[in-house]
Amino acid sequence: MSRRMLRGMINTLYIRRHERRISQMALARACGIPFYRYWKLENEYVEPRPSDREALSAYFGVPDSVIFPERPDAAAPADDDAAAPI
Repeated sequence: MSRRMLRGMINTLYIRRHERRISQMALARACGIPFYRYWKLENEYVEPRPSDREALSAYFGVPDSVIFPERPDAAAPADDDAAAPI
């Protein structure tokens, strides 16, 4: 079973790239992103930089929020006590 399936989520960047039938290398070049960085983005090892978001959303012609939806676990703490120093 793939790592994506184990996490229980499907990466929209992966799906959009496959819809276009383009390799990771070709997409990285077209967007001006180093291949190793693109691989890390698609496999969710790093968070996208603003320049990554801009380049990929321009390539696919969609807002960056479509490719990189906000994750619930990345949201700020709900209560102020969780963020307070001990």
